[in-house]
Amino acid sequence: DTNGGDTANDGLSIPQAGDWKGITISSGSGTSTISYAKFLYGGKFTNSNPRAVLKIDSTNANVSNSIFQYYNHRGLWLLSSSASISNSLFSGCLNETNCSYRPDSSGLYLELSIPTLENLTFRNNITAIEAASGSSVNAVGTIDMDSSNLATTSPSNLLP
Repeated sequence: DTNGGDTANDGLSIPQAGDWKGITISSGSGTSTISYAKFLYGGKFTNSNPRAVLKIDSTNANVSNSIFQYYNHRGLWLLSSSASISNSLFSGCLNETNCSYRPDSSGLYLELSIPTLENLTFRNNITAIEAASGSSVNAVGTIDMDSSNLATTSPSNLLP
């Protein structure tokens, strides 16, 4: 209700991380552009199925000036993508009250992807950026990861 108003007309409700699964942009959709978006309280992990608030699957996208916040599992998941992510915030639940998260959660998860990352901020994550095998990063500008994250990257040598 604090974001968008009481759209269900049911009185005040308190959002929680993982209230909804997420949005997937998949192959065949061409290159998508997302700017000035807020992705809040998603990334629900169900039946051993990992989720992200936003998943870009086998396609490319440009994501800029966006906020990924209060996610249960992952903020942004890139699968087989060379997306460009810039000027965005990834803020998990680690140091937030009444905000549940999985112990393997991450702000940005890369799988078989080589994205360009520019001017990103990571706060309150178990792992800020996690990369599975076959992934690497083209870092441009500042990648700001402070001590509010338990780990900055996995593997630890992901960023130069």
